[in-house]
Amino acid sequence: PAPLLSFVMAASVPMPADVAPPGLAWTSQRSGVDVDCLATASWASRMPTPLATESLRNLLPGAAACALTATVAAVARASRRRTNGPAVAVRAHARIRASRRAATATSTVGPHVLPLPTLALEAGGTFSDGGDARIPSTSGSRIVAVCGRDGAGKSKVCAALLELGEPAAVRASPTSPLFADKARLLEFEPAELRRNFSCYNHIYSQRASDSEIPQRLHLIDTPGHVDRLPLLDRALHIAHGAIFVCSVHGDVDDECGQVFAAVKRSRKPSVVFLNGIDRGDDADSFDAAVVELQQRLGIPPVVLFAPAHISGAHTGSLLLNVLDNSMCSALECALGGGADGKVCGQLATWAKRLRHQQIRSLAAVDDEMAEAFAEFDGEVPRMLIWSALRRAAAAGEVMPVIAGSAKCGLGVDALQEAVRTFLPARGSGPLLQELGVEPLGEVGFSPESPFLGWAFGCRRVGGERLLDVRVLDGTLRPMQTLKAVRSVGPGGAFAPGRLLAHGPRGELVPCQAGGPGDLVLVPAPETLGAVGQAGFVLSDECRPFGPGRPIELREARTGRCTFPLQLGRLRREERTRLLEALDALVQEDDGLSLQADAHTGDYRLCCMGALHMELLQERLAEEFAVADLPLGRSRAAPDGNVAGAPAPE
Repeated sequence: PAPLLSFVMAASVPMPADVAPPGLAWTSQRSGVDVDCLATASWASRMPTPLATESLRNLLPGAAACALTATVAAVARASRRRTNGPAVAVRAHARIRASRRAATATSTVGPHVLPLPTLALEAGGTFSDGGDARIPSTSGSRIVAVCGRDGAGKSKVCAALLELGEPAAVRASPTSPLFADKARLLEFEPAELRRNFSCYNHIYSQRASDSEIPQRLHLIDTPGHVDRLPLLDRALHIAHGAIFVCSVHGDVDDECGQVFAAVKRSRKPSVVFLNGIDRGDDADSFDAAVVELQQRLGIPPVVLFAPAHISGAHTGSLLLNVLDNSMCSALECALGGGADGKVCGQLATWAKRLRHQQIRSLAAVDDEMAEAFAEFDGEVPRMLIWSALRRAAAAGEVMPVIAGSAKCGLGVDALQEAVRTFLPARGSGPLLQELGVEPLGEVGFSPESPFLGWAFGCRRVGGERLLDVRVLDGTLRPMQTLKAVRSVGPGGAFAPGRLLAHGPRGELVPCQAGGPGDLVLVPAPETLGAVGQAGFVLSDECRPFGPGRPIELREARTGRCTFPLQLGRLRREERTRLLEALDALVQEDDGLSLQADAHTGDYRLCCMGALHMELLQERLAEEFAVADLPLGRSRAAPDGNVAGAPAPE
């Protein structure tokens, strides 16, 4: 269309000859007239709109792709809606020109080096770096909550991912019984060893990359029992996204649904790992598990890897890469293509059916995929499926599904790649609103920015007070002067002499730097005050802040069972020690509360259930030397149900 061509003439930038479309040259903007921009736009306009848009993103340099694809999409939408297409193009043209003028004025290296995120924002916030801003960047560290019901294999998945991060020379073979050995790779509390399931959150980190600012994958292994859901909520609040672990053998039950409800409540994107195909890899069982996932969880699953059963091969030894129509084996799977070549016969038919299911699920939630589905009669090119999948997964509208086996490492490498591909590491805005602080200037995800972090927890190790900190922006290093920023209450400045991080087995190890997305531990003075349930912002002393007000964005989960404390039978010093211990535990346990009646002075202890109360009693005895917790009979739960069981012995 003529408005598009005139727009291209005004908004184009020089294009290297080695990436120009065949038969086209790209003239410099300084020559006065970009004649060949017209040819490029003409070349694109003869193609279906989705394919033209994706091709331009891949072919053109970032700023040109940003400008051109934004206008292609705007004019196409205007044509479909029978609105004023030229007016749409002119408005987009004006935004790009204004952005380019501002970028040229502020650039110190010439008019053709543009800050692409700014350009994308001015163009309507759709495209950046030659692509779609709704597609997450794969750079930076990630914090992932590994969740699921008890027995689904969460801890085994954590162990397999940690094994994957080990150097090849020391990594156990997938065929060895030592691969992903939990006793060798994970830590356990005594209460968990007694019960043989997770009761607390555990944080592990893969070995850091060899770079000045290392990139790490941080895993939070969460409990799956309904009494421990507050810990899952806490982990999801800290994390960028979730790995939801289910068994392929039909354990998507009500308990599994409760865990996933917490994931949906957090509004964090997730990737599903269907574990256990080493015990059965038939297509019927897998299809049934996928159908049950959608019915129970209510979000469309998009299968990326499915079990591939071939006569003569060991059960659960191969995976089918649905998008690329190829197969792969343990530790050889990648989202970009399988290692064992293309498939044929029944597997090819099954791959085609699963790929059509992918397209239909994506078309239901993504407008661009819906357009492509209509224009290509269902046979959508791979690059369009891939872009739509990344947009929809980052928005939490679909669940990428990877089948595999944590026991033998099948699909674990694809799962790790999916975490970086589909779970965005940005998005600190809602968290800062909740904390009630407003940094002045842009808060990005760049290691070059002034440090900005969130202190969300506190612990004592060897008498030293350590803050648990998630790095939101910038880089944190030892001896850096920091300040605490709170919406209310005192702050304070200090300079920690060292940093710590979680090691591959949960141990604390020295850390030279923490970049965007990292979890680090920062020694802090006692004068900094209590962390509290919400935490506070920790910042480089040079970063300015404006006035802010806390906004309640996360509703805390409350206990379901209430017990009266019968303190009359305790001596005065025993009563004081008990209340001090309970007050300390309440500060760190989201599902526990201690309430005092202002008129009678009686105390009520509210918890999540019997398991929660058992763990509370054990911690009182082991950490505070309080052997007696005098409880009366439980009363009506907050939801109105009467819990008439006697207090646990």
